[in-house]
Amino acid sequence: LFDQSFFISKPVGKKIFLVVLNQPIERKLYEHFYSLSDYCLVADGAANQILDEYSDRERLETKFLPDFICGDMDSIKADTLDYFKTKLASTSIIHDPDQNSTDSGKVINKILQNPADFGLDFYAQTGEDKTLEMKHIVLVYGGMGGRFDHTIYNIHLMHSLHREYSTSLLDTQIIMISPESYSFLIPAGNSTILPSIVDRKDTGIGLIPISCKCR
Repeated sequence: LFDQSFFISKPVGKKIFLVVLNQPIERKLYEHFYSLSDYCLVADGAANQILDEYSDRERLETKFLPDFICGDMDSIKADTLDYFKTKLASTSIIHDPDQNSTDSGKVINKILQNPADFGLDFYAQTGEDKTLEMKHIVLVYGGMGGRFDHTIYNIHLMHSLHREYSTSLLDTQIIMISPESYSFLIPAGNSTILPSIVDRKDTGIGLIPISCKCR
């Protein structure tokens, strides 16, 4: 079951992470998903996009600041980096020099590999047994569009993370969002999708087979 109701209202008992990639942003969409999220993580040059969108700095600084900026810092402008470093101490800067992964991979792995940084405990103690307590929802703004190789990598990233974590107790749903659509991975088997962003007559659901048939 893929229930997308969290696009409209914040779910109970789940953490939502907004990951912003280096693509032009629409302020209304950014602010909507920011308001639903527990944390906002910005990939490198996406900080430029946010700063360019907010000429009214007070609105950004009081309501919509990212919690983390993460990446190899090769595309963030010097004045943007200085702005977040010196003027806004509440935004953490994480330098990851790894050149074998894209910025989206760096940020999402930050979430999955360092849960304690976000105050998360994945397990709830019930008697002698530990059971899964938290499911993540990772919204990736800018995951589709732009450079073709980055788009394909983000599709690959959804597959690789599913293979890595699907058999563990960490259950993470990664959703690529854009002004035009949203995309997510459906594992093999029977699935039910409950759409909820906008139920308009001119919208639909497209199924794209990647490694197997779909119907």
